[in-house]
Amino acid sequence: MNLLDYDAVVPDDLYLDSSVKKYLTSFLRDGFVVIPSNSDFLDKVEHARHSFFEFKKNNEAITTPIQDSSGCLRRIVNLHTNKPAIAELFTSNPSLPFLDYIMGEATLYTSLVFEKGSTQDIHRDTPYFWTNPQYSYVGVWVALEDVGPGNGALRVVPGGHKLPELDRQSIAKKFFKDLDSINPYSDELWCEYQALVKQQYVSAGLIEKEIHVSKGDTIIWHPQLPHGGSPILDDLQTRLSIAMHVTPPHLAVYHQDVFFSNKVVPSTKDIKYSEINNRRYIAHDTVSFGHVTNYTHDQLL
Repeated sequence: MNLLDYDAVVPDDLYLDSSVKKYLTSFLRDGFVVIPSNSDFLDKVEHARHSFFEFKKNNEAITTPIQDSSGCLRRIVNLHTNKPAIAELFTSNPSLPFLDYIMGEATLYTSLVFEKGSTQDIHRDTPYFWTNPQYSYVGVWVALEDVGPGNGALRVVPGGHKLPELDRQSIAKKFFKDLDSINPYSDELWCEYQALVKQQYVSAGLIEKEIHVSKGDTIIWHPQLPHGGSPILDDLQTRLSIAMHVTPPHLAVYHQDVFFSNKVVPSTKDIKYSEINNRRYIAHDTVSFGHVTNYTHDQLL
C-alpha cells in the first residue's frame, strides 16, 4: 500500500507505534500533520538560526543586493548543503519515525529557507515534484520562530488531498498539441492547473485554514494538499523557516513535462548523498538565491 495515495487509509498494523499512528491518522484525514518540537530539537533550531544569520553576514556582498526593503532574504535553495546546522533540521527532526514509516527511509531531496513568509498562492506541488510511483514525497516545514497571525503562516486546504486528480493531459493540450513537447517550466500550464485545483476544492466546499505553530514545530503535508503562504500584515515581521522536500532514497523526481504527459519514466536514479546522524541528504553542488543565481560552495564563505 502506498500511504501517499490520495485515497490511502490507516493500515491495520498491530506493530505501529502509537504516536506514529496518531500522526498518520491526522495526515491521511486532513492532508497535513503538526509534530511538536522537544527540548533537544529546540537546541538544533537555535543552532540553525545562528548559522543562518552567520551565513548572511559572512556573505554580505552576495546577500545584501537581493534583500527586500526590510533586509530579509525570501528564498534560498539548498542552504542545507552549505551549513550542516541547517541540514540537522532534517537529520535530527522529531518527525523522522513517522517519515520513515511512510517511506521506508526518508532522505532530504531539496530545501528552501525563507526569512519571511512566502505569500505564495494556494497550489499543489506535484507538477514540479512528480515521481514514479506517484506521490512518493512529502513537504516538511520547520518553524524557526513562532508563526501566527500576520507573519505569513502556512495556509492549507484540509481534505484537499483527497480530491481526485484532474485530467492532466486535457489541461496540457490547451497549450501543447504534442504532449512530448511540454515545457517543464511553463508558467501558463502551472497557473491553469492551480486555478482548476482551486475551482475543485471551492466547489467541494473545502475551506482554507492558517496553521499557527511554535518555534521548532514541524508541519508535514501530503503531496496533493493545496497549500500556500498567508499574507504578511506587518512587513517588519519575519518568519524564518525551512521547507524541505523529502523522498525515499534514490527516487527520481520529474517536472511538468512528465506530470502532464504521463510518459513512462524510470523510478530511480543514482544520487550522491552526504550524511549527518546516519541520515542521508542530497549533496547539491550549489546554493541558489531565488532559483536565479547559483553559487558553488567554494564561492560562499
